[in-house]
Amino acid sequence: MKKWQLKFVMFLGGILLYLSLAGSLQAAEISMYRLYNPNSGEHLYTKNTVERSLLAQSGWYYEGVGWIAPSSSSTPVYRLYSVQSGDHHYTTSVGERNWLKRLGWRDEGIGWYSADNQQIPLYRSYNRNAKAGSHHYTTSLAEHQALLQKGWQDEKIGWYALKAGQSVELTGWARPINQTNFDSRQIGLACLQFVNQERQQKGLAPLKWNEQAFQIADLRAWEIMLNFNHVRPDGSKLETVNDEGMISGNYRYFGENIAYHSYVSVSNEQIAKLFFDMWKSSDGHYRNMVSPNYQEIGCGFAYANGIIYASQNFYTF
Repeated sequence: MKKWQLKFVMFLGGILLYLSLAGSLQAAEISMYRLYNPNSGEHLYTKNTVERSLLAQSGWYYEGVGWIAPSSSSTPVYRLYSVQSGDHHYTTSVGERNWLKRLGWRDEGIGWYSADNQQIPLYRSYNRNAKAGSHHYTTSLAEHQALLQKGWQDEKIGWYALKAGQSVELTGWARPINQTNFDSRQIGLACLQFVNQERQQKGLAPLKWNEQAFQIADLRAWEIMLNFNHVRPDGSKLETVNDEGMISGNYRYFGENIAYHSYVSVSNEQIAKLFFDMWKSSDGHYRNMVSPNYQEIGCGFAYANGIIYASQNFYTF
């Protein structure tokens, strides 16, 4: 069953024209991504966007942002891995880390940091019957208590977050993508070619690829999984995405197209053509692609839970 949707937005000299209008993390805040392996039952937590993407492409459920961690603090959270069980473990205890290392667990270093002001607790529970995913960590007291009712052991608080995260509305299934070369940048560059072919037919100057704009678009492709809107997941305005340190200089014009579509096993170029055709068939999105006001572009694509998400971000500096 095909599933798709589009939205677009345009900024003109700081004035927002929109069909729907997207939050910014503060400089010292780190998103912690939560993924679930339906085969082993393990939840994995990571701040690494590459690891997040590869696991989602491998068939792990992407469950969204588990919590917001500080970029640094006096309390590191150590990450360890058991080759025998395939399980990961996370702890602030140096003693527990050293004990697991003596048992043969691999020390993967500091995964992230606990909030020193102890704003939001991460509840820790233990399932003695599980081989992988034997420990669970969540900011949700309701989720924690539900596990305790099922027989999990309460291990109190593992560490602290700055803020709670935001979950993805799951499609009900996840699967590994069949292609081994799903590449956001390559799909984006192919999409740019289709856009410029259309602009050439209309006598318009071609758009230039902007690597910083691509980073913004790639970020937005993951953000719209949490909130399919031109308002960012934390409720802040879309233009705040340009405060992430990726865009240098002041822009005069800024616009965005977003869309999603159920996964199809085709080449990167065919994925680009699929989304280009979707945007072309919508008047508002098409106007963004052929607007004479824009000079540069970045296109980002992301896959998780059986869906491909995409964002085009347009600029003139």
